[in-house]
Formats: sequence, structure tokens, C-alpha cells
Amino acid sequence: DRFWEDLVEDPDKRHFLNEKLRSSDKRILLTRYASEAWVALKNESKMIFKCAQRVGYANCRCGCENHKIRVGNIVDYDVPKLGTPKMKQLTREKAKQMAQ
Repeated sequence: DRFWEDLVEDPDKRHFLNEKLRSSDKRILLTRYASEAWVALKNESKMIFKCAQRVGYANCRCGCENHKIRVGNIVDYDVPKLGTPKMKQLTREKAKQMAQ
């Protein structure tokens, strides 16, 4: 949110969206935003850890915490078991059929 607010408040930074801002300036802005986010969230370690678990980053390797993983708004997603063969890529028609 801070990134977008800053772009709206400062017309000179709107060039960021048009790629007219130099790469070094982009890196400086993004570093500043990340730093501000860290300051705001550093005392929220439980929330940060829970978010990491929801994407599978901080879960037990044995798979006992796979139920904590969330994929978007899908409520019944199950993480495949270790060794499960990869799913074959669906055709566009099959994907549409499954989505209905």
C-alpha cells in the first residue's frame, strides 16, 4: 500500500509505472518500502510465521503441517504426498470443464 500511496502523492515517482525511472532509483524506492514494511511488521513474528506456513515456506519437512498450506481461495486443496507423480498439463478445454 505504501508503494502505491507514494506514487499517488508524488507525481515525479509516477514515472516508475512508465519505466522512465532509472533502475537505481527503483531499487532505492523498493528498498525503502521494504524497510518501512519491516519496521511496521517486525514485532508481528507470529503473523509473519503463519504467513510463511500458509505458503509452505516454514512447514515441517515430513509433511505433517501440509494442512496449513492455502492456495488462493481454494478451501479444499490438499498438498500431494511425497513421491506423487506430477499432474499432466491440462488442455484448455479440460481446464474449462473442471472449472465449471
